[in-house]
This record gives sequence, C-alpha cells and structure tokens, in this order.
Amino acid sequence: SEVAKNRDTLLVVISEHGRNSAAAQELSQACVAAGYSVLGVDLRGWGETTCTRPKKEKFTWDEFFAWRAMEMGHPLLGMRVQDLLTVARKSAGGRKKVYAVGLEAGGLVALHAAAVDDSIAGVATYRTLGAYQDVMENLHYGAPASSLVWGALTVYDLPELAKAIQPRPYVAV
Repeated sequence: SEVAKNRDTLLVVISEHGRNSAAAQELSQACVAAGYSVLGVDLRGWGETTCTRPKKEKFTWDEFFAWRAMEMGHPLLGMRVQDLLTVARKSAGGRKKVYAVGLEAGGLVALHAAAVDDSIAGVATYRTLGAYQDVMENLHYGAPASSLVWGALTVYDLPELAKAIQPRPYVAV
C-alpha cells in the first residue's frame, strides 16, 4: 500500500524557528498522517539550541554568530549543512530515502546539503529565499545573515544550486 511505501521514507524537517515551532509541528503532523516517518531537528542555533543569554546589542544572537563565523572563514550556513548531513546519515537506518524539508532559512540549509551530498533524495522548501541576487537588488531584503555565503554570487546562485541536485526532485513553495 502507499502508506507502507511511505514508511520507507524519512522526511527531515528543518525550521529556523525550531522543530517545535507551529509551522514545523503542523507540517510534521501532516506528513505523519500521510504515513511518512518524520524527524524534526534543531540545527545549530535554532530551536532548543538558541542562545538564551541576554544581549545589550540591537542584533540577534543568530546575526552575531553568523558574522563571527564568516570572519573565521566558516559560514554558519555551512555548519548547519554539516549538522543536517550528520543527522540524515545517522537517521537513515535502513530506509530507502531521506528527504530534507526546509522552512524559510531551513530551506537554504536543505538545498545546500543536497547539492554536496546525494544521500539526500530530494528537497522541498517553503518561504525560502529564491536567489542571492534578490538580496543584492533589494536594499531592505530581510534575509538573515546566517543564510548568506560570502562570495557565493561569484560562483553560483540558488537557481543553479537547485539544478545541481537534478535528477533528484526539488520543490519550492
């Protein structure tokens, strides 16, 4: 049956607001109802791993860590990609396929992870930045600093990244 076939598939849900956010919970419950195995994750600095220490500065901890990571030459996005790949590999557990489903900035993590490792069978994103070029062309674009890769536009943009994972499926909503 279709439900039994779905159980061989693991959907890893990634949200910048954490696995316990309303959107991540709603998506996870719908996928479980459709017969999929679902794993919600809190990647570095998101959800339960968010720094809760008080700050006096006007920027968020996510921005602080993102800029410090870029200064060290290790973008926070790249660290989160590594987190996702580690979770996906360890959680596959004999399943035939592992898909990454990213909400907002979580979609960028999912897309980059699939581009560097074909163990991710496909990607779905929701409300995720469509192109880094959009950030360059819009003075007040709201993309978090942690979603940016220094110098990316000299090598690629997100539409090319999406093409790089083909023939695996990619759906952007």
